[in-house]
Amino acid sequence: MSDRWLRYFRFWGPDVDADVDDEVRYHLEMHAQRFRDAGYSPDSAQRAAVDAFGDVDHVTRALRRHDRRKLRRIRRAHMLRDLLDDIRYGVRQLRAAPRFSLAVIFILTLGIGANTAMFSALDAAFLRPLPFPDPERLVSVADVNVPFEASAARAKSFADLSDYRADTAVFSHVAVYATGGLNLTGGAEPARVTITYVSSDFFPTMDAPP
Repeated sequence: MSDRWLRYFRFWGPDVDADVDDEVRYHLEMHAQRFRDAGYSPDSAQRAAVDAFGDVDHVTRALRRHDRRKLRRIRRAHMLRDLLDDIRYGVRQLRAAPRFSLAVIFILTLGIGANTAMFSALDAAFLRPLPFPDPERLVSVADVNVPFEASAARAKSFADLSDYRADTAVFSHVAVYATGGLNLTGGAEPARVTITYVSSDFFPTMDAPP
């Protein structure tokens, strides 16, 4: 079986480039055959066929562009038609069994909502980059002795903040933060709010304004 016939059994659809090459080759051969019938030698007939046909490369490229656009339009039309057929079939099935349809829709809604919530949490915790320049250069170091007044009674077994600031070969900037809570008054009722203590060089380290 020739390569040309094998193309009719392609699973993924037509091969535009190969089909155009076959078509151009066919027309060149037809031109050459007419010149051979008119008495031209095979070589002269081939050259005359090319001259009569025109710029083969230019025509081939133009035909490929045309056929690719046509194939895309056909595929879009087929996809739209299949989608409309699926929607019509789905609507008919829903109408035929409304109770079962409502149960399926409810289960799908729960599943989609749960997946959306899980993805949102994972995106916020692991996937979404930090809102600072060069987030991949930011590191967090725990168990550090910080010179806060409240830390005077802490054990001194941890590394000192000054040690990290002195290691300029590893850290370009070092800042400190600690979260906590305070009571906010002045309104109708006091409210408990979450606050964060930061050192004076925190915002320059993050390269972000307060």
